[in-house]
Amino acid sequence: MKLERWAAIPKRKRMELAVVAALFIVVIAFGIPAVIWDSPVGITKIPPSVERKEFDESSPPPEAESAESKTIYDFICEPDLEYKMEEEQKISDTKWQVRLRITKAKVQLSLPITVFISRKSSKRRSEFEDGHVKIFTRVYVDAQGPAAAAGKSVIGREFFGEAPDAATACDRAIEVARREVREQYGYTVEDKARDVLEIYDFYAPHWKKNADVLVDKALHDYELGKPRKLSSRAE
Repeated sequence: MKLERWAAIPKRKRMELAVVAALFIVVIAFGIPAVIWDSPVGITKIPPSVERKEFDESSPPPEAESAESKTIYDFICEPDLEYKMEEEQKISDTKWQVRLRITKAKVQLSLPITVFISRKSSKRRSEFEDGHVKIFTRVYVDAQGPAAAAGKSVIGREFFGEAPDAATACDRAIEVARREVREQYGYTVEDKARDVLEIYDFYAPHWKKNADVLVDKALHDYELGKPRKLSSRAE
């Protein structure tokens, strides 16, 4: 009788039930958190944008910093945080205090890149500047990992804010949390980009092969030498 009832269930529904049952078994066996379908951190990753601007050497743009070529990039991280208000009180006629707890984070990532290059630059120079672009975009491929870690770092934590009114105090508390997310993400991806770029630029003056090969080598050498940490940023 039980088999007949199971057979009467539509095939798609039976598959859904089987998946749920399998996940339940995994949860019981390995202690995986029950929250599987709804993560507290969501990542939206916009594809990188690349703009190329040529200039006359007699009037280089300020962004080029008097160099023959320059690539400017920005690993942008914009967190949107949800919270639970834990405490809100007026402590004087001109000051409010709030204490809130972060419950969810939605993080949007983007990577705008602009290449400034002189019209008189050689083809070789242009190719190696394009190598810089490829380094940044390759680092960005795995950016969702650091972004998720940065978002999770504020989940469940309390943040405080003070201001002449409650709304502004709340905004200030949220901004402290948002700044932490942005900084943690930036430290991770920008440190990697700078380190790989330093390796790339070290080899570039005497490199005879294609620039793409050098990009691969720089990334490979970075992975081999990560413990030495090239970046000078203070921990």
